[in-house]
Amino acid sequence: MKVMLACPNDSALAASFSEKGGISVPLGLAYLAAYVRDIPGIELVGFDNNALKLPAHEYKEIIRREAPDVVAISILTATVYTTWEMARVVREVAPRAKVIVGGMHCSALPENTLEEPAVDYGVVGEGEDTFREFLIALKEKRDPSGIANLVWRKDGTVVVNPRRPALTDLDSIPFPARDIFDNSKYSMNVNRRASDSKSTTVITSRGCPYGCIFCSKSIYGRKFNQRSVKNVIDEMLLLEREGYGEVLVVDDTFTVSKQWVLEFCEQYNKQGLRIKWNCHARVNTIDEDIVSAMKRANCTGMAFGIESGNPEILKIIDKRITLDEARKAVALCRKYAINSLCSYIFGHPGDTRATMEDTLSVAVELDSDYANFCVLVPMPGSKLFDDLLREGKVKLDNWDRYLAHGKKSLDLSLCEASPKELQNMQKRAFRRFYFRPVYIWRKLKTLRSPGALFALIRGVYIIILFQAQTLFAKSAGHRDKGSG
Repeated sequence: MKVMLACPNDSALAASFSEKGGISVPLGLAYLAAYVRDIPGIELVGFDNNALKLPAHEYKEIIRREAPDVVAISILTATVYTTWEMARVVREVAPRAKVIVGGMHCSALPENTLEEPAVDYGVVGEGEDTFREFLIALKEKRDPSGIANLVWRKDGTVVVNPRRPALTDLDSIPFPARDIFDNSKYSMNVNRRASDSKSTTVITSRGCPYGCIFCSKSIYGRKFNQRSVKNVIDEMLLLEREGYGEVLVVDDTFTVSKQWVLEFCEQYNKQGLRIKWNCHARVNTIDEDIVSAMKRANCTGMAFGIESGNPEILKIIDKRITLDEARKAVALCRKYAINSLCSYIFGHPGDTRATMEDTLSVAVELDSDYANFCVLVPMPGSKLFDDLLREGKVKLDNWDRYLAHGKKSLDLSLCEASPKELQNMQKRAFRRFYFRPVYIWRKLKTLRSPGALFALIRGVYIIILFQAQTLFAKSAGHRDKGSG
């Protein structure tokens, strides 16, 4: 039985940034592949169209040639329509194949996900055990409809089976099968990269114990489970032997447990690892002990979600951090020469033009090495989305506009500023932060190689591309009005 694990292409807008900013191996699909590859008679093939960017009429021939029996597609909210398109292509060229989808969107809105008739099954929550049982049932010609976490149809009605308990022994999951994908297609985002070496992603935990209202909890909820230090170190040793020089740890929060982090850093050095790595952290979960240990263990960067520069807005979104904690975190990174990336969001419930100016002022004051500015998008699986759906303020459509950047993002505002004002604020924030003379001079002084210069130029290009979209949109708008 041939099983294709497929990733659809992003929307055109998201793709324009990912091509320039970096594309990561689809880690969830790689974990699924590793979990099922020992089933007798299973042949695996990976197809990542997020990396290949092929139009449907071209990748149709790939699917036709591979002739899979099962196609498992990873689905995000912004890729709902390209996922459905891929499912329809499978139905056309491999009509006997079963199409099963899983990921954040399906976990949050399973009935909506199966609105597309070409999608046969869905998976909610963690997928490893469900996918394995599903394949074994198909292989043995048994009815899979009783499998926990499975979404299916009965007489045209979507049925969502009860969820199984969360996996607690993450060490029992084999290391992801990155080898089923063409790893030459992947590279780290320019604002996370510390070298020109081969890079990949690693996850050391699942779940986030915090409750920010805008974050999706659709797969893991707030239950936090972590791999053992030994298990993670073993994977990094393997990656180093395979020629990887840099890793992005994609946990929601790497620094939940101080004891775990300190033990990890100690074992990293004991094992003689040299691979560089960076991670996501919270400003209220680090201190000098952690940061100094991470520096000694070759950590090159930390990303923090600051979200707002106004204390009252931080309370509204249940962020549970203070601006003083943010200042201390960025200062510690600067002291130990670890790059800091701070992310901010415009358009929170309760945001005003004044509070958003507070956010921009704090971003400039913190003066992190990098900053990212987003417009709020209520993601399915978040408390915010659930509240808005219940109030009738969002509908189950326009999924390709659930983007935090660009002129095609969702036409929605939850504050006093209009959607257009939020986009303009976002663009102004990028300009004000990155085009400061002191910032540009500091970056130029840190250049140590042609690769670093190229990364800087590419980063500037991305910002210019983003800014130019507004000009093109305005120009097109004037032409449209003139032709009417």
